[in-house]
Amino acid sequence: MKNDFDKICKAAFEGNLDQLKLLLKNKVELNQKGEFWTPLHSAIENENLDCLKLLLDKGADVEFIGTDGEGFPLDHAVDISVQVNINTGGKEGEENLDIINALLEAGANPKTGIQTAKNYGATKILEKLNSYL
Repeated sequence: MKNDFDKICKAAFEGNLDQLKLLLKNKVELNQKGEFWTPLHSAIENENLDCLKLLLDKGADVEFIGTDGEGFPLDHAVDISVQVNINTGGKEGEENLDIINALLEAGANPKTGIQTAKNYGATKILEKLNSYL
């Protein structure tokens, strides 16, 4: 099943929803650490919202910490949202909150992303996180 788990991480990373659905039929345990990321972290890395929602629907734990220092999924989502905004020339306050919202709605602890949002000065994200406290 390890091979299926790695394939799930890859499909989530690439945003391949059809492949992800097919692989999830095998009832693979989603809450384990892969070579690099969990499936949730993989979906977050490229902001693959549909894959993230499917993983959440299939039981991925919003509080499961991955490997390689990405920490909680919500903290990783805050970091990615800000980095993507910076890398695409966006201004502060233009971060995409879709992934963050999905994780919060699934029960992620908002406190896990607050320090990263503060470090970036991401006030829009901070407001969202604080609204869930």
